[in-house]
Amino acid sequence: MTSYSTPYVNYTLPVDYPGTLDDYVQSIFNAGYLDVVGTAMVLFDTTIVLGDEIQLVWGGRWGIPTIVYFLNHYGILVQAVLNQVAVNDVYLSQEQCLQWNLASNWFIPIIMMFVEAMLVLRVTALYQHNFKVSVSIWTLYSVCVGMMFLLSGLLLAGVGPFKTADDTVLACDIRLLGESLFYTLWIPSLILETVLVLMTFWKGLLHRRGGIKTPLLTVLERDGFMYFFIVFGVMAVNLSICMTVQDVYYTLVSHRLTLCISSILSSRLFLRLRKTAYAPQGSNESEISKEAPPSVVESDMSEPVSGWLEFHERAGYEKEEEVAGQTDGIGSLHVKAE
Repeated sequence: MTSYSTPYVNYTLPVDYPGTLDDYVQSIFNAGYLDVVGTAMVLFDTTIVLGDEIQLVWGGRWGIPTIVYFLNHYGILVQAVLNQVAVNDVYLSQEQCLQWNLASNWFIPIIMMFVEAMLVLRVTALYQHNFKVSVSIWTLYSVCVGMMFLLSGLLLAGVGPFKTADDTVLACDIRLLGESLFYTLWIPSLILETVLVLMTFWKGLLHRRGGIKTPLLTVLERDGFMYFFIVFGVMAVNLSICMTVQDVYYTLVSHRLTLCISSILSSRLFLRLRKTAYAPQGSNESEISKEAPPSVVESDMSEPVSGWLEFHERAGYEKEEEVAGQTDGIGSLHVKAE
């Protein structure tokens, strides 16, 4: 039996492993390096947006979109920590290794559920919560998320430690009995996000033809495209890796990096939307006005923003300022906007 030693652990080539021992050890190191990169991205993003988050989210009005934002933004942080332990703690027993890896990998569909919800909320607001549109898009969301959880359950049911001749734990290695199908996990997200970007494109085209242009509409449409093309590209690369690379480590690492990028970008979209809504008319976005109308300050992708978008389409900024001076609550502003 061929073995490879480091100061911390002895690596033994698993039975039936298709590559060489050098390839196997290098794949373990690559997994550790790239997982650290993903964790560093999350920690860095959490740090640099903290100021805006305190001002725009913690100090803002709470609602379902705000809760979804926090579940996504801090859920990915928890996942990153779980993953670091699962991948790098060489002293875990096989049972501990299995449980840590299961927890880390189950966070993939959980976090993506929150990411996709934030994207759906943006599009339903863009369509002013049209009943048929909302029912259709939330139905598609439920189906896609359900498929992602179903695929995760089927694939993670086959997780277990690599079998080696001496039954040692190799840097908390795991294998997926269905790793060749693990790429299917991203197909539901690709379907849903393609539909969302097409709906955004269509609504943006209608606004352009109608000469409707406001800062919030611009941010909703432009940032939606930016997110789609970045994440779609990452997921497409991820699918290619999963379908062509046999080593289970590359498959799992690409999923975690995709998850980090999707989560970070969706959180940034939320903050960008809220920052735009706070900015007074004609001012730089860095100038935040606490005197903005409640519906604008809220900027939740729910009834307030829906009413605000519709109101802009009908009356524009000047009328909004007049109405804002006559109302104190989000609900009343929405009624007036109707």
